[in-house]
Amino acid sequence: MSLPDFLVVGAMKAGTTSLCSDLAANPEIFFPSVKEPHTLVARSFEEESHYEEYRKLFVEAEKGQLCGEGSTGYTKLHKFERVPEKARAVFGKGTKIIYIVRNPIDRIQSHHYHLYRKGSVSKDIDREVKRVSDFIEVSRYGMQIEPWIRKFGDKNKKIIKFENYISERKKVIKETLGFLGVEVNSVELGTEKNEGENNLIPPQIGFLKKILHSQFYKTFIHPRIPKNILDILKSKIYKKPPSRPNTLSKETVSFLINKLNKDIEKISRIAGCDEKMWSVQEMNAIAGRS
Repeated sequence: MSLPDFLVVGAMKAGTTSLCSDLAANPEIFFPSVKEPHTLVARSFEEESHYEEYRKLFVEAEKGQLCGEGSTGYTKLHKFERVPEKARAVFGKGTKIIYIVRNPIDRIQSHHYHLYRKGSVSKDIDREVKRVSDFIEVSRYGMQIEPWIRKFGDKNKKIIKFENYISERKKVIKETLGFLGVEVNSVELGTEKNEGENNLIPPQIGFLKKILHSQFYKTFIHPRIPKNILDILKSKIYKKPPSRPNTLSKETVSFLINKLNKDIEKISRIAGCDEKMWSVQEMNAIAGRS
C-alpha cells in the first residue's frame, strides 16, 4: 500500500476541492474517496498503527499511479502543531506540496459563510472576522506555507493563485501535472465543485453529527453507500443553507488589509511574483457597503 507522493495543503475556501478533482481526472493520479482525510492533524499520526490505517486510503491506487490527498487543515498551523514535521517523518523529503491561495478578502467572506451556514458564527461578518482569529490566521498564506518549505524544500512546493486557476484552468492543471512529473498533451478536467456554497447542510448537533463527522464513517461507510441512497438520506435529514449575509464593510476590509499586508508581500515573494499577488485596489473592490 502507498502513501502520498504529494499533498494539496489548502488554503480553505480557495478551490482545493476542484483542484483535486481536476488532478484526479488524469489516469496517472490517484486520490482517495475520502475528500479531506485530515489525518496529519491527529496527534498520534507518527505511531505505526495510525499511519497504517492511513495507508488503507490508497489501497485502490494502481501500480505506477501518483497518490495525493488534499486537506485544508494542513495549513491551519495556528491550530494544529507540527503537521509538516509529521509529513516529513512519515512520507520522506521528496513529497511535493501544492498550495492554492485566494484573494484573502474573498476567501474570508467565503470562510465566514461556510461557518455561518453551520451555525458556528453570527450573521454579522464585520464583527465575526475581528472576533474569530481563524479568518485572519488561515489567510496568512506566507506564514502557513513557510514550515512546509523548510521541511520539503523550495523546489518541492508549488503555489497556485486561485484567480489564475479560475481564468486559465487547463493551463494551470497542465503546469501542476508537470510539477508532479506527469507529462500531458491535453488536459481532462474533473467536475467543478462548490460544495460549501449551495449544498444541503448536514446535522450540526447530536448523534447524527458524531456519526457523519467520524473518520470511520468517512472512510468505510460513506464510500459504500450508493449515490441515489445518499441523495434520499440527505433530503430527509439535511437542511437548506441560509441566504448569504452582507459583504464586508469598507472599514473592515481596510482593517484586514492592514493585518495581512506584510504576509501578502511574503507569499508574493515565495510564489516568485514581481508584484503583490493582490493589490490594495483589488481587495478594496470587494467591500460591499460603506
